[in-house]
Amino acid sequence: MYKKNDVIKILTMKPFWSDQDKLCTIRAVISAVFALASFVLMFADLKSGTIQMAISSIILTVGFTASSVIAGIFKKSTIAGYLIAAMATFVLTTYAFSGGNEGFAILWILVVPMFAISVLDIASGLVISLYFLIFLPVLFYTPMNQMIEGKYTDSFSVRFPVLYACVFVIAVFIALQKEYFNRKAHILSYVDELTGAYNRRYFLETVDKEKIKNSKDLSLVMIDVNGLKQANDTYGHEAGDELICAVPKCCRDVLGEDVLICRMGGDEFAIILHNDGKDTITNLKEEIYKRAAKWQGQHIKEIHFAMGLASRNEFPEVKV
Repeated sequence: MYKKNDVIKILTMKPFWSDQDKLCTIRAVISAVFALASFVLMFADLKSGTIQMAISSIILTVGFTASSVIAGIFKKSTIAGYLIAAMATFVLTTYAFSGGNEGFAILWILVVPMFAISVLDIASGLVISLYFLIFLPVLFYTPMNQMIEGKYTDSFSVRFPVLYACVFVIAVFIALQKEYFNRKAHILSYVDELTGAYNRRYFLETVDKEKIKNSKDLSLVMIDVNGLKQANDTYGHEAGDELICAVPKCCRDVLGEDVLICRMGGDEFAIILHNDGKDTITNLKEEIYKRAAKWQGQHIKEIHFAMGLASRNEFPEVKV
């Protein structure tokens, strides 16, 4: 069973594994599919003479097409997501005021909590869902209901906001639970459990990205712990684990909590840095040594490790 603090931490953290290009592709495809569906519905609405629905279908077609272009060509997944959210919210709100396709189109509001979080993200999905959770009772249960008088039956007016609230609670719970376990699974697949540093898999995937490959100010620091076997043999494996965990802690104290440090295996670590040159990284190396000299552990009172470094600007002739 997971703890409350763990749930909050995982759900609110920024997913470090996010692949922006993949996210853009997914949103572009989703938007294109919805744009095509809206385009087909537009002709059906025109043929049946439902002008309001035809207008909403045109708006959806244009909006989803724009969202697909923004995500697929301009690689702006966040803007594309916000456009989808704003457009869907506007259209569904007009459905509620007008009775929407003889009263049936408003039922689309029920799918908002079920799909918003999955299609967009937690924040955007919750905002849209909460909007309708507030909007529907206000529309149906306050004097504002005079604006929709005669468009819904009394029974529907009483039940629909309650039905939406039930769907909201269930759908949000399922979506958040799914998001939590998805994030936790990614964390376990990319983070070394012992040290909290990233693992070898994350390192290899990171250096394989085009942004890293094309970076001209990239530097790599390799760290190897000295005396690990002796610590294990003399003081036990708890002392050895403490020695290994001291490496990322010392590095983060100097380089910051967001430093990309990876445990490559055993007592070996790698740090990927972006800097102005060898002099800068050499100074950081000295700062890490100074921090290590002050380190005090529960089982081991001193830590020693070897470091090697290389900067891409030292080897301009090397092509990746």
